[in-house]
Amino acid sequence: MKDLAIEFDQSSFSEKIYTAILHHIINHQIKPGEKLSEERIASILNVSRTPVREALKRLAADGLIDYYPRRGAYTKEITPQDITELYEIRRCLEVHAARKTIGNIPKKRIRWINKLIESCHLAEGVDFIEAELQLDREIHKTINSCCGNVRLKEMLEKLDHLAKFMRILHFNREELVRENFVEHEGIWNALASQDEKLMVKLLEEHLDNRKKCLLEHFSIIHTSEEAIG
Repeated sequence: MKDLAIEFDQSSFSEKIYTAILHHIINHQIKPGEKLSEERIASILNVSRTPVREALKRLAADGLIDYYPRRGAYTKEITPQDITELYEIRRCLEVHAARKTIGNIPKKRIRWINKLIESCHLAEGVDFIEAELQLDREIHKTINSCCGNVRLKEMLEKLDHLAKFMRILHFNREELVRENFVEHEGIWNALASQDEKLMVKLLEEHLDNRKKCLLEHFSIIHTSEEAIG
């Protein structure tokens, strides 16, 4: 875990700590059952223990670690079954939320996301990756916030680590980001034009494709570990 600091951006606290630990859990750089010491992580990242504790509690709420107030935090193993089940849930909830979003998106937000799409078309390399990841966040944020159902919004936000999985895996893999962008642009155009049938079709295909990509990533990790072992 000594390389954890590489993944950390000192410009923010709990969110970046969460993402840094998540990256290591996904890629088995932090092994299942390994203890996550608040004090050690805080020392590595040169922050206080408070944001570390907040990040660990959030990871526990997401079901990725076991957090015990007096004993500390321990990582869980993320399995293909976990990913399959979580994406099934996300498919049901997010498609339903997107249906309820149709016709409820403020014009200002439509213009904002259209500008993000245009910036993706104009960007290259790292700039394109950053622009598309912002588009990813904003489209899902729009669906969550404009569905008109507070409890549904809260449930979707609790599945936010799935989106983080994909953002981490896409980092520096421009071919995946390009695929994601094409899917996002199609979904958004259908959503903004209130073409419900097309939007549902494209969103379901997008979530299925992302699930497949994530499962393939896990398969590669396990195959590599078995070869090394």
